[in-house]
Amino acid sequence: MNTSKANSNTQSLLSQNGTLEPTSVESVRKTKHELLAGAAAGAASVFVGYPFDTIKVQMQARPGTFKDSIECTKSLIRQEGFGGLFRGMSSPLWGGMVESAINYTVYSKVLNHLSIKHGTTMDEASMSDVVVAAASAGVALSFALGPTELIKCRMQATTAAAYRSTGDCIRHLIRTEGYQGLYRGLGATMLREAPGNAIFFAVYEGLRRWLPGKDTSSRTTTSSAAATASSTTSNWIRIISDAGSSIVCGGIAGSVMWACVLPVDAAKTRLQTASPGSPWDVSMGRHLKLMWREGGTRALFAGIGPTLIRAFPTNAMQWLAWEVSLKALA
Repeated sequence: MNTSKANSNTQSLLSQNGTLEPTSVESVRKTKHELLAGAAAGAASVFVGYPFDTIKVQMQARPGTFKDSIECTKSLIRQEGFGGLFRGMSSPLWGGMVESAINYTVYSKVLNHLSIKHGTTMDEASMSDVVVAAASAGVALSFALGPTELIKCRMQATTAAAYRSTGDCIRHLIRTEGYQGLYRGLGATMLREAPGNAIFFAVYEGLRRWLPGKDTSSRTTTSSAAATASSTTSNWIRIISDAGSSIVCGGIAGSVMWACVLPVDAAKTRLQTASPGSPWDVSMGRHLKLMWREGGTRALFAGIGPTLIRAFPTNAMQWLAWEVSLKALA
């Protein structure tokens, strides 16, 4: 193992005053910070992206009903007002916080383990390790994401009169399909999340390493007032540059990921919104074949407009919230 890289990993065991802390204490603190930063990232993502996601689900669940996303948006606002764009947000808001906390924390833990195993730091981890860590996080994430995505899709794909609240939707689902109904489409969720997560994190990490602006400096102390003022200005420039880099890389990563997994997401939406025993209650593969017969690539990529419009700002804010929160908690 490379000694300098091993020493870099060992630095994570040092407290702020430079003393060596027990590994378990530092590990618990780091995990807590990752969970909190992940929750902040999830909340930011849901707030920014939910209206766009509602339009995407409406177009996927009701193919051929709307000419484009603009017509779908106008129809929804005309019937339900602007509140219709946020219908059912409570479940994905809390769910998004839990999901992102799980996603980022599992990713960080797996990547840290692989980095130590291969004698590198997390910032220098190979892209293959990034992909493995991200895919692993996607599988773990699916167990939390499946039920919340199911409720979200049911709430978004129906009219306002169908369910009085998110709780009413959950009670109706359990009453008609049992508790196992909460995990309808779990396999489809994994088929989207594992490869999608691998693309998401790999593109982000690759761009952050390639594009300028990432803050890789460490804090230093200065004694003179002039040096302190200069340092403060430099710090602000560094912070703004780092935030800008995170926003651009996060937005691009999210856009690329959704462009790749949208057909799987569309099939998952249909599977999760189908009533048991209905013509739509078929396998994932069958849904993909049906969509191809219905309209080829247009059906497979239904809702791509609002999806990509949503992908950049939501994922940009998600990554920014993650990076800022981690640094604030450190």
